[in-house]
Amino acid sequence: MTMITPDFSGQSHEVHDAITELLRVHARHLIATALEVEVTEMVNELKSAGRDVVRNGYLPERSVTTVVGDIEVEVPRIRARDGEPINFASK
Repeated sequence: MTMITPDFSGQSHEVHDAITELLRVHARHLIATALEVEVTEMVNELKSAGRDVVRNGYLPERSVTTVVGDIEVEVPRIRARDGEPINFASK
């Protein structure tokens, strides 16, 4: 008896069906919303501590690994007007 084993070398193992794509879209939206909330909270905390800070666009997209595959998300950026660096790290 001969057993045939599929060769998956060089092939992507990501699933590309409609439901998975829908889940990826919603996961991206959820992660982006969570990042926006975290940045807003951090800006408010820094301002209440007397720092002069502003939102300053986004960093390049970063890849976040989820159960439904890798998702690209833009990370918000914060800038201090006094020149001191601010490091935002998502919780």
